[in-house]
Amino acid sequence: MNIKKKLKGKNNRKRIIHIAVMLVVVCAIAGSSLLYAKYYASRYNKGITVASNLYFSSDKLKRSTGITDINTFLQDTDGINKLSIFTNSGAWSSGTLLLTFAVQNFENSILYNDSNLDIDYKVEFVLLDAPVGATYNIVDTNGNKIPLTTVNTPVEMTGTVKGGSLNSNTYGVEITMTGQATDYVQSRVLVMAYPISPDYIYRPADESQEYRLLGILQGHTTEAKMSIDSAGFKVQEESGYGTSTWKTKVSDLSGFMYNVKTIGDVVVDSSTASKQQVKITWDNRYLQLDENDDNYLYANEHDSDATLSEDEKYIKVDNDNNTSSVIIMALPYTSIDMTFYKGTEFDTELSTKSANDAGRQWFEGLVTAEVVE
Repeated sequence: MNIKKKLKGKNNRKRIIHIAVMLVVVCAIAGSSLLYAKYYASRYNKGITVASNLYFSSDKLKRSTGITDINTFLQDTDGINKLSIFTNSGAWSSGTLLLTFAVQNFENSILYNDSNLDIDYKVEFVLLDAPVGATYNIVDTNGNKIPLTTVNTPVEMTGTVKGGSLNSNTYGVEITMTGQATDYVQSRVLVMAYPISPDYIYRPADESQEYRLLGILQGHTTEAKMSIDSAGFKVQEESGYGTSTWKTKVSDLSGFMYNVKTIGDVVVDSSTASKQQVKITWDNRYLQLDENDDNYLYANEHDSDATLSEDEKYIKVDNDNNTSSVIIMALPYTSIDMTFYKGTEFDTELSTKSANDAGRQWFEGLVTAEVVE
């Protein structure tokens, strides 16, 4: 009995030692796995942290998704038409126009990339329309110019924005007229910018790539000076008014509304859309300006007011050649209505006119409008 008990005790000790060894091995493997998992998670989370704090932006180009590469995107007409278009903010009717944009490493003044996060990037330019009346150049950050001549052919540039502070690089599209403004036809320049390093944010064939910036630059011509777009009596616009009917139409009316429409620079700023003088002149033998017309009242009231500057004056002038004029300050794209009544000699003179082109031109020429240079 004693021998059996001893053998049994030895066997139990062996089992305990074996189990203990197995537990040590399992714990070692588990510990190694946990350590690796923790290391992997740390690396993974570090990547997420860096990626979430990465900034790549532009002052004009907008972030776009669902785009793999520029050559594929060039086939997407609808996508191109939905892009934001950036044009000049001032007048341009001759010479060279420079449209610029910046590639940036910040979201705002307090959110920018860390000092250990420099971004290498690529910018691609594509001329979408054949140039007409102008030449196109890309201007890099150093002022070097590269011609942009072939439609739907990307031209690439690379650069780096350093981290640690607010940094940006500026590029431009230079458009130079080769003739008159009337010969120029707008061409669109597509621009796409995206980072190519660090490698964990560069996924060239991934539609979910969130750092692709796109936009279109386009030069817009404007008239620096205001001009008269149309001027005439409202009766001229009525149905049935014409060479053979004008006399009957005019005879039936006691007065006439005269309308002037101005055109000019559509870009409204202090230097290109200032008021200019419009001079409306009429033959005072045949027409009298309505004395209750707002423009006439203002002219009479302020004609001799020395406190008004020249830019503010509405001036009424009686000329030496049987005509009178009112000078009105107006902006481009203004519609001016003036009301006239028949003068004492109107009906007598009308009776001498025939219902033909010569007679109609006499009536339509009783009032004229011009921009005072």
